Order: sequence, then structure tokens, then C-alpha cells
Amino acid sequence: MMRYTYFLFFEIFLLSFSAFSQTVENWKLTSEQKEFELKIYLREIKDSPIKEVKSIAVINGAPRSVFHVVTDYPHLTEYMPYLKENRVLKSLDHHYVIYQYLDFPLVDDRDYVIDVEHIINEKDNVYGTRWQSNHNQGPKELDGVIRLKVNRGSWELHPFENGRKTHAVY
Repeated sequence: MMRYTYFLFFEIFLLSFSAFSQTVENWKLTSEQKEFELKIYLREIKDSPIKEVKSIAVINGAPRSVFHVVTDYPHLTEYMPYLKENRVLKSLDHHYVIYQYLDFPLVDDRDYVIDVEHIINEKDNVYGTRWQSNHNQGPKELDGVIRLKVNRGSWELHPFENGRKTHAVY
């Protein structure tokens, strides 16, 4: 169930490749899936054709367990659709440089390099990640593959129902 829920969030991620923000101004609810306690919001980015996407859900599983699923970089290609390649290029403490290659049906493949920071607060059972594009590392651009220049976002994982579930914001 947890990996399927992560799959749903990943689908949203693939649609967005946007800049994520914590503010709630101008967000419009665009989709709600009560079965998964999932709400998806969109908003315009000034002077940009890109729209921000924010999703909020309750996931069956403790925040630490959910965190381990979303940061299981060596195994993401085993259960993430369209993720053809996932490489950790650099790792130091809670900071990572990651290359990902996405093989989509019907549209051109995409790839990108991101800097990822892990946020871990075991005392309060709060976990998360933040990432942004990294244009200085990774393989050179491939012919026929669109290199994403903007990729910024985060996961926030907070305890819900006494820590048995996770309130997740992506």
C-alpha cells in the first residue's frame, strides 16, 4: 500500500516539475481522491508557463517508514513507473546529488540532476526532503532527451493519528 501511495505522489510529481512553495495563497483544488485521502492543488507561477502542484494526503504508515520509501534511491526504478535510471552521483551526510532519467510513453524522454537534502527530526517524528535543480553535475545532455532546467520541490512527512499514519505534503 505504501509504495502504491508513493506511486500516486510520483505521478503528480511527473505532471508538475514545478517550484513548490509552502504558502497557501492562490491554490485551487483541482482533484480529490477520498479513497486515498488525497487532494491536489494547482496555482499559476507569475511570468511562467509552469504551474505549481501541491498534493496533500494521509498515508497508512509511520512518517519514518514513508520517508524510507521515498528516499530508497537504489530501488526506485523497481516500482516507479517511467523512471528508467536513478543514480546517486554524490552523497554526504544528508545531502545527495541525484540523476534521474524518465522514459515516458507518447512524449519525449526527460532527465535532470537535483540536489536533495534530507530533513530528519526523530524526536518529533517529522521527516522530509527538499530538492532543486543542479546544473553543474551529472552526465552531459543526451540527444533526443529533454533536460529539465527547473525542478524544485519537497516532501513533508508529519505524524497523524498518534504516528500510525503520515500527513504528507508534496
